[in-house]
Amino acid sequence: MAIAGQRVCRLTYISFSNGSKSAWTCIPLRMHFGARAWYLLAWTPAAREVRTYKLGRIRTLKVLDERFEPRPGIDPQAHLNGAWSMIPEGKFFDVRLRFSPMVRATWPSAVASVAGSDVE
Repeated sequence: MAIAGQRVCRLTYISFSNGSKSAWTCIPLRMHFGARAWYLLAWTPAAREVRTYKLGRIRTLKVLDERFEPRPGIDPQAHLNGAWSMIPEGKFFDVRLRFSPMVRATWPSAVASVAGSDVE
């Protein structure tokens, strides 16, 4: 209703990182299912950016009477391309994987080419 009807929303949200509650007015762009959960992608004017809100952490959501026009230059897909790297989960490590010849022979060539020389 809010996305198709181009209606501004007001939501309260529980932060993943510290559990704090915040309130945001946002322009809903699309819903996305990824990482085994549903997310709302929304332009958040106060933050001046597209934000990803996990539905399970939205505590309240009110669809306002205020309408919006689609904003040119906002690309929800571009936001999704880097969305999962924004959550701090610790240090990054370089790893080298070694497989037996039998496993290596069955490894999909597309994965091996992405991984490059790190797949042995």
